[in-house]
Amino acid sequence: MAETGILLETGNNQLELLKFKVCGQYYAINVAKTDESIDYEEVTPVPLSRPEIKGIMAIRDTLVTVIDLKKVLFDQETEITTNTSIILTNFNKLKLGFIVDEIVGITRFSWLNILKPESTISSAENGIITGLVKDDNKIVCILDFEKIVSDINPECGLTSADIDATLKKDSKKREDTTLLIAEDSKLLNKLIVKSLTEAGYNVVSTWNGAEAWDKIKDHSSTEELLDNYQALITDIEMPVMDGLTLSKNIKKNDKFKALPICVFSSLVNEMLINKVKELEIDAMITKPEIGQLVQRIDYMLGITEESNPVE
Repeated sequence: MAETGILLETGNNQLELLKFKVCGQYYAINVAKTDESIDYEEVTPVPLSRPEIKGIMAIRDTLVTVIDLKKVLFDQETEITTNTSIILTNFNKLKLGFIVDEIVGITRFSWLNILKPESTISSAENGIITGLVKDDNKIVCILDFEKIVSDINPECGLTSADIDATLKKDSKKREDTTLLIAEDSKLLNKLIVKSLTEAGYNVVSTWNGAEAWDKIKDHSSTEELLDNYQALITDIEMPVMDGLTLSKNIKKNDKFKALPICVFSSLVNEMLINKVKELEIDAMITKPEIGQLVQRIDYMLGITEESNPVE
């Protein structure tokens, strides 16, 4: 059993990828989304489950759903060998296992080196590749595990339906509030903008931390910045500049540090919580809880006086 044990450093614009093979191709997942990798163990089949679900297994008294990644990617069942492994993940408050042919190792990269796939490779609506990186003359595909899980069980995904009537009733109070969004996923960016607009906010969206930082730097004073944007909502995993680096740039700058920041990410664990506190980021919400995102922004900006704000 191999613990990942890799710490996410604060605002250095780097990530560590756990690389693995499926059908001879190199793929990767952000180490921050993993708990550990283990040698393959027999799992208990679940009757009438989706074909991608191999079954369930118990890890230290926790039941984990195990997904056959080869079935997801190539519609073929994994042939178990001595190299077959299970990657145990933890994101969106879900603990899952993914069967892979072989674990390759962990490598650190700069987000500057992560390329977005062209639309011919991975469309916004259907693609499950979020990034590409060259490593030792091999192309490594970074998989969108949130999209994989959402396709298997749509209830685990982000939907604009999370903005219910209770939240929409306060939309008039939000019409003078403009939010700056940094989210690289075209699908999630579209859903977040749609949901927040339905809630009554004005929204300006960008595709990564660098684009959001450029918009912030355009302002010559704190007053000018806060007149244009009342809060920033940022993802963590983004090419060019990640959300922690963006937040660090803002909070370490006297002219911009008054801008409230809410991290909206699938990467919510104790390690990341400590990093968020270190950077004095104002709030953090786990995807896909967009209803709680609206509640948190309302409280953060004084639109509502909720006595027990969402953590």
